[in-house]
Amino acid sequence: MPLGELVDRGSAVSSFQLMVGSSTNTIPVILGDAKGRQATQLLIWAYYLMITGLVFSGTLPWPALLALLSLPKANRFIHTLHQ
Repeated sequence: MPLGELVDRGSAVSSFQLMVGSSTNTIPVILGDAKGRQATQLLIWAYYLMITGLVFSGTLPWPALLALLSLPKANRFIHTLHQ
């Protein structure tokens, strides 16, 4: 799953109250607000761990480590999930 899609799904956390009664089934709606935020955080961290693991196992080429350049933005997004 691309990181952009993770962020998009995570941004649904901010509109949680609007979606509860609708037919939208996003992570926060299915799991609840607090657990949805935790699941989104876990998915973001898992993305970076998978990229790193796949590069060191030889499955992905080393330029895939360039994805780690977006880590500061992901960290800021995770901090906004806790607000």
